Amino acid sequence: MRYLSLVPALFLVACAMAAPERTQSKSLPASTDAEDSTGAPGSAGSAAPVEGAPPVGLKDAATSADPAAPGEGPAPSTSAPQSGLLTAGTWDDNLNFMFFRDYLALRTTTGILPIDRNDAILVEVKDAAGKALPGATVKLLAGQDLKLETQTGGEGRTLLFPTWDGATSNVSVEASFNGKTATKTIASIDYLKADKKVTLTLQDTTAAAVTTLDLAFLIDTTGSMGDELTYLKAEVDDIAARVAAAYPNVSIRYALVLYKDTGDSYTKRVFDFSPSLDELKSRIAAQSAGGGGDWPEAVDQGLDALTSLTWQSTARVAFWTADAPYHFGVQPEIVATLQKARKQAVHIYPIAASGVDDLAEAMLRDAAQVTGGRYLFLTDDSGVGNAHQEPHIPCYYVTRLDQAMERMIRIELSGTYEEPAAAQILRTGGNMAAGQCTLQSGTVVAAY
Repeated sequence: MRYLSLVPALFLVACAMAAPERTQSKSLPASTDAEDSTGAPGSAGSAAPVEGAPPVGLKDAATSADPAAPGEGPAPSTSAPQSGLLTAGTWDDNLNFMFFRDYLALRTTTGILPIDRNDAILVEVKDAAGKALPGATVKLLAGQDLKLETQTGGEGRTLLFPTWDGATSNVSVEASFNGKTATKTIASIDYLKADKKVTLTLQDTTAAAVTTLDLAFLIDTTGSMGDELTYLKAEVDDIAARVAAAYPNVSIRYALVLYKDTGDSYTKRVFDFSPSLDELKSRIAAQSAGGGGDWPEAVDQGLDALTSLTWQSTARVAFWTADAPYHFGVQPEIVATLQKARKQAVHIYPIAASGVDDLAEAMLRDAAQVTGGRYLFLTDDSGVGNAHQEPHIPCYYVTRLDQAMERMIRIELSGTYEEPAAAQILRTGGNMAAGQCTLQSGTVVAAY
């Protein structure tokens, strides 16, 4: 994973973004409900410029995104749509960190998550041969006080935010693996004045291939998700099976978390990790969309359930599909939960569905950025579901959703960044050349 690009940028550079163009798109074929129930363990057209974008905020509460009455929803479809129909773009806010900061600066203050990430630090841990070291313990210290402890995934990296994590003086980073330790003091925590990539090399260590994967799916199942949920179930089912077939030497555990809203047939439904792919498939097949009634949903409950799973593998990946933001007032709980996810080394990969508004986009990108995941967003190219709002990014590639998800998992397991294959690219958004686009300010951002 390439993180925290240090290309020169003026603050609010997004205001000078070039107007993107659209290229030709390839054709595509068209448990018992209970409150807090728990399972047994074991068109996306041209990219919209940020300049002039509407402020981030909740949709009018009088406009319901969930027409089904609370607790009610259609029965599971008897049809079985094929996977490979949904289409999606991807974006890495850590690869374009300065652009992300500018995007955040344009948001309104109402409802956003209070996260201080101005002093973000990318920590790379390497073995004696200079290879990425998965499974290393990383600690953020303020003097002798431990402020945060986490571990590296397949890419041997993690992100730290000293101010947010409570380390404002005498800051140091420590990495350890198999009894070997390396430490580096951070002299400055001013992102704009210091190179915030810290590399720690552990002598007499050898990196090994990632052989364990925890793969979780967090899904909003309220009524507004009904247009795409049936197709998403097919995608998740197929992705899990294909990953298992592609990595026979990797021990994979699967978990499923579903959430609706307060007053629905359930607020959250949790199926903890199990090595059984058949269990995952049957649990997903049994789900249907319904309830909600208003725009915000019980996002805080869904994320809390996600971080309450028994995470234990080296690679920890969560795909979160949603179309609505959280209720006002729960921002502190969500921030605390994202902190917990960081400590657990869970990388969240949101999938923005149709109906996502500005606040929902910001929420999903927040979760991906601080946990080291990437932002995925469904597009209109498939013809499935309602219209999908254009994300506030300058350029991107569109592929099939299943291909994008598989690529994210391969990156997590191999530790090597992988670009989309040319044959998989259905369309591009924005003015792009060699995977990059240049803003009117001259700043270059990367589509992958």
